[in-house]
Amino acid sequence: MKSKLRLRSLLWVVCTVLPILACAPAPEDPVEAAEGAAAGVGTVKLLPTRDVAFLQAVGVPNATQLFQNVDDGVSAVSADDDATYVRSSANTASASYRMGFEGVPGPGWRGLTVHLRAARGSSRTATVQAHLYLGGTQIGTGAVHALGAWASVADTFSDITVPSGAGLELELAVRNTSGVGAPRVTQVWLEGTPALEGDGGTVNGSDPVIVAAGDIACGPNGRVTTGPSCQSAATSNLIFGKPYDAVLLLGDNQYESGKPSDYAAFFAPTWGRFKSLIHPVPGNHDYGTAGAGGYYSFFGTQAGDPARGYYSYDLGTWHIIALNTNRPGTNPADPADCGDVSCKAGSAQERWLAADLAQSHAPCTLVYWHHPRFSSGDHGNNPLTSAFWNDLYAAHADVVLNGHDHDYERLAPVDPAGNADPAHGIREFVVGTGGVDFRGFHAALPSTEARQSDTFGVLELTLHPGSYDWKFIPVAGQTWTDRGTGSCH
Repeated sequence: MKSKLRLRSLLWVVCTVLPILACAPAPEDPVEAAEGAAAGVGTVKLLPTRDVAFLQAVGVPNATQLFQNVDDGVSAVSADDDATYVRSSANTASASYRMGFEGVPGPGWRGLTVHLRAARGSSRTATVQAHLYLGGTQIGTGAVHALGAWASVADTFSDITVPSGAGLELELAVRNTSGVGAPRVTQVWLEGTPALEGDGGTVNGSDPVIVAAGDIACGPNGRVTTGPSCQSAATSNLIFGKPYDAVLLLGDNQYESGKPSDYAAFFAPTWGRFKSLIHPVPGNHDYGTAGAGGYYSFFGTQAGDPARGYYSYDLGTWHIIALNTNRPGTNPADPADCGDVSCKAGSAQERWLAADLAQSHAPCTLVYWHHPRFSSGDHGNNPLTSAFWNDLYAAHADVVLNGHDHDYERLAPVDPAGNADPAHGIREFVVGTGGVDFRGFHAALPSTEARQSDTFGVLELTLHPGSYDWKFIPVAGQTWTDRGTGSCH
């Protein structure tokens, strides 16, 4: 899943397609020749290998036809079998055709431009819209373009990443707007940006790039809410197909109670698509099933020892620690403790944390668990995690990530009492925007720097040696974001 994303050369894929679509075997006109030269030496063609679907216009008999055709600039003979295309044969009729591309060359590529052009001799007009799919999931939709004789249009998807060996699908939806006859063939090609091998295997050089969010998946009838809910598909699309180095789950990953059947029905088809990248922690809703059985069954060894649920690992120059706050305040023997796995000072988990911090020599440390120590969200501050914060502050940790409150909030670096401490304090992000629903805020804390509770999304972090960049990425159709840079202690 790791691949280097730099613009070095152009990968051209010349293909056949639809109502408007067929492939020229070689550039013939001056424009084509110039574009072919622009691709440069060492470019690669990835030709379509299979038909995926052909959909005729609903309720319009004989409105579309599937032909075999060669675009030789002379004729469009249906007996020729050099290329496949579709045409709309009635005014306002629609058709779509999806084709597959297999075996994206290593080490994968990022950044695609879909080019469409009407073929020579076409005097009809149509509208065309491109849709890109990866692994059966739509990852990009182009604009609706008017396409006539020799008209050329393009859609650029700069953030799309395709891993090596993956299969892409391109669907073109065409509507006849000419009124007479049928729109003829178009040429279609994908212009891609190859990733380079040997450059550290991450999004930005050798520095790891991760994403994080909590409060993620639920079923369509699983939440009682007046606003948007159960948007895990939309948030997962921000991650799927991108070569992130790790995906950190911040707890309450499956609502309402983390049942195995719900993990299979709702989490697996969305965030489960990149399960191999996930480093999870559980939340109180995951423990709605005894012992968080659904959570540990789904993630297996990725979630650590089920009796503990806390673990650590290194990523680049950073030390990463995952902690388990399970159900704070539910221990009948000690209301100031977590109910399933103790999190208070002196507990096995807290002693393990202190020892793990002492053993690490990494210049930067990031720690994550579900319940935030400081928050202006619905649940507010949680003093039951103060033992963790004390250890982290003493060890000069840098970043803490939490969920639980269904909002996004960024705090300035603070000490264990919540006081501003730009020199030694820990910066906290609450990222409960994974898709479940939203909750309101209380008054902002003195340390609150940014917050919102109406945009689902994920937090992207680039982990440099000695510093980090953050960026909140909103779901498609939303624009709110937050970005910046911080330094390690």
